[in-house]
Amino acid sequence: MSDCMERRLSVLSLVFFVLLLTASPIRAQVTAAISGNIEDPSGGPVNGATVTDKSLETGAVRTTTTNEAGNYSILSLPLGPQEVKVEKTGFKSAVRTGINLEVGQEAVVSLRLEVGEIAQAVTVLADAPLVNTTTSSVSGMVGAESVKGFTAQWPQLRQSDHAQPERDQLHSAEGRQHDHQRG
Repeated sequence: MSDCMERRLSVLSLVFFVLLLTASPIRAQVTAAISGNIEDPSGGPVNGATVTDKSLETGAVRTTTTNEAGNYSILSLPLGPQEVKVEKTGFKSAVRTGINLEVGQEAVVSLRLEVGEIAQAVTVLADAPLVNTTTSSVSGMVGAESVKGFTAQWPQLRQSDHAQPERDQLHSAEGRQHDHQRG
């Protein structure tokens, strides 16, 4: 086996190994998160409010409590439409609908509670788009078919890189030969 072929196989093996190592984290990140701040009518933080996220596709429910600054965070949520409900004694419950989580998204859902009974509810429909203020990244998924296609095409891609200079040399030699026939 030639040195060039051995190097190609080594590079191909290394690329395949790296793809295998990164495949599990890619699949593991097929979730999203919601975080935000809960305030009282004057804009002050609401400590101890119960924040519940419900996946409208699966029915899965996740609950957390706001901290002393009124902040909350719910991680590893399923993708798709969600509903966030906030409850605290002495306040009307607040519900935010129209949240649609995408891969890797960290949606910010902040609500202001109104004074009243928990039995009374204030529903906020998501007319305005959610703003992701936590990251500036763009994410996506690479499917197994894409990886298979890449690894299957790798030898041809590498071969065409090395074939190009030889083809250029051939055309140059033909051109010189053609010029000698004229002269």
